[in-house]
Parts: sequence; C-alpha cells; structure tokens
Amino acid sequence: MNFRTLMWRNKIIIYAFATLMSLVVCSSAISSVGVERLADDPPIGEGGIHMWALATDAIHSTSREAGLSRLRWGDATKANIDYVKWDLEHGPWGIKSREDVLRMLKSTQTKSHTHTFWEIGKYLAKASESERDAYLAKYKDNPSSINRIEIAAVNYPQLKEKGLLAWDLARSIALCRRAYTAGYLEREEAWLLIMPIARRIQSVFDSWEDLGTNYLLGRRFWSKEYADMGNPILMKQFKELLNDEESVWHKTPWDLDLKQTAKPEATVDVKTPRTAEP
Repeated sequence: MNFRTLMWRNKIIIYAFATLMSLVVCSSAISSVGVERLADDPPIGEGGIHMWALATDAIHSTSREAGLSRLRWGDATKANIDYVKWDLEHGPWGIKSREDVLRMLKSTQTKSHTHTFWEIGKYLAKASESERDAYLAKYKDNPSSINRIEIAAVNYPQLKEKGLLAWDLARSIALCRRAYTAGYLEREEAWLLIMPIARRIQSVFDSWEDLGTNYLLGRRFWSKEYADMGNPILMKQFKELLNDEESVWHKTPWDLDLKQTAKPEATVDVKTPRTAEP
C-alpha cells in the first residue's frame, strides 16, 4: 500500500468516526431535549377538565403506571421516551410520526372497533336463525371472529348507538398522551385533540361506571386473549376507581362542564367518531 492510498484510507476512517460521533452527540442532544420537555410538563389540577379527560382512560393508565397528574405518559426519562416510541411503532398502533397519529385518530371514524361491532350486531339482528348459524359456521375456525360475534350478538341490542365507544375514544386519548411523550405532538396540540374526544365521551355515556363497563367490554371485543390475561388487574382497577373515595373518578364529577376551554379546538383537523350507525 503506497503512501497516498494510506492517507486516503486514514481520511475515510477519521471521517466515518467523526460522522458516527456526531450522530451519537446529536441523538444524545435530542434525548436531552425530549426529557427536558417532559420535565416541564405542568401538573394537572384535581377536578378540572383536563383531569376529566385523562380519567377516561384511568382503568388502563393506572394499571400501566402511566400516571394521571400530567399529560405525559409515564416518567420524564429517556428510558420511558424510548419505550413509548418503541411501543407506538411495534405495538398495535404502528405509529412512527405525527402524521401517523393524526391518520390513526381520523381512521376511528370508519374503522373503529365500534364500527365492526355495529356491522356484526346489525347483521345478526336482521338475520334468520339459519343465516346466523351459517355466519357462525363461516368463522368457526377463527377464535377472534367468534369472540366478536358472540359479544355483538349479546350486547348490540342494548348498546346500539353507544357501541364500544368508551374503548375507542379512551384509547384515542391515551394515544394522544403517548404521542406527546414520544415527541410527535406538542402539549397544546395534544390538548386540542383530546378535549373534543372527552366531550364526545361525556355526551355518549351516563357515568364513570357506564364508561368503565363499556371500556372493558370493548377491550374484550378487541382481543379476548389480552382481555383474559389482563382482566384480573383491570377489574381490580375498575372496582378501586368506583369504590375508593380518593380515586380520580370520585374527585372528578362526571357532569363537569367540559366546554370551558382557553383556545379554540378547530385549528386541528381531526374528527371523532359519530354515533350514527355505519
């Protein structure tokens, strides 16, 4: 190897090392900014409209130790930010950006679990006995579909327009919290997205108990496997929220006026599901 070749090789090595180090420093700086951003997330006062909104997902968020005292999901640490990002991308959501978040929120208008529940329930309500039998036979080898059919058959006549909106809408609020934690949404934007969903929940359900019962049913409809694994924990949380006088549900009136807000929400182009059947 001649001198010129050796010099070029060394330059390439030095350049590659410098590039790598700059990426490491940049990543560290971004993480530091993310942690500082979450550390500045102000606490939420008890009994207010923001606490009301976060309380809609209390069954899940308290079981996951996500907390309800701040908008962020979990602690203001790099480890938590990394975990939330990983979970959003590799979990059921498949989210890697702000655009993904907004797209997912919009999709609940036509592709939510409530819409599937409505479709199955409406069909079974009108089907003859032989048609129902044929429908079940069609999915007999698909446990997930059979689970959804059974839930819709039993619960659609009573729920109808309520569907499983507690599950769909409370999850949307939880998604906004996680997206804020991951850095995909700013704090103000997250609240602008959350509050219309909270008001929708309040207009559909009658009480925290009504919300919680529907939420757990929706979770079972979503996944019987996950419901069977997590139900003991979630049922415990549900009962504590209902019975503990110190719980967020007891401290936050269901009929709180949620229209009090400082800024207009129309600046964010995201709608929430309607109760009209698909």
